[in-house]
Amino acid sequence: MRHWIQPEPVPSSLHDSSESSTLLSARRSPGDRDHVEECSPNYHPELAPPRSIWDDPELSPKIVRACAVARANGYQYLWIDSCCIDKSSSSELSEAINSMYAWYSQAHVCYAYLADVSTGENHRERSSRFRSSRWFRRGWTLQELIAPLHLVFLSQDWSVIGPKYAFVDIVQEITGISDEALLQLKPLDQFSVAQRLSWASTRKTTRVEDQAYSLLGIFDINMPTLYGEATTLSLFQMVSAIPSILLPQFIPGI
Repeated sequence: MRHWIQPEPVPSSLHDSSESSTLLSARRSPGDRDHVEECSPNYHPELAPPRSIWDDPELSPKIVRACAVARANGYQYLWIDSCCIDKSSSSELSEAINSMYAWYSQAHVCYAYLADVSTGENHRERSSRFRSSRWFRRGWTLQELIAPLHLVFLSQDWSVIGPKYAFVDIVQEITGISDEALLQLKPLDQFSVAQRLSWASTRKTTRVEDQAYSLLGIFDINMPTLYGEATTLSLFQMVSAIPSILLPQFIPGI
């Protein structure tokens, strides 16, 4: 499930190893080509020809730079959702979607790559590109923002902008998410259903079903994922999975 940085056997899952791991959160851009072969469980780098994986012209620059950041900070493993999930397998995709919140919360650190934010700007200014970054408007990045306790923002040239806690006041202004949720000072189940839904209200997803599936971790829900169904059905399934004690918060009068 991980993209490996060293050519060595890879643990079979993200959460069954005592090794420190890191994850990358990045908004996909048109033309991104994240090489899947290196991430496949059937690929064994120790059996590959004696050449560096970094010389592979098919390896996406994003993966190379992300792995370089992880290596520079002493990590052996880096997980990137766009290349570490076999999306041709509906069962693996469903398992990953249902497990992703836990994976982000268990990672030693999560790097949030903001491709539209430059290094030299004052990120606290009202007109800063940090405040208007598309990363804060993507549906999947909601859980990627909340789940990891240690999240570090990176600029477009992969320089460190800073950790989440140092920008929590700005992030709260941008997203409307309480600092108690951002810094995990209060469990998510202590925030009302309406509050949690409001955090996602201005966010967009490429696939309409993901408007529901990107919230599974936020509501601690586990359910099958089926693409090609109507958004209304996806949302209905998600609401049906919310514990009945919480439903009056979502649908008044129940």
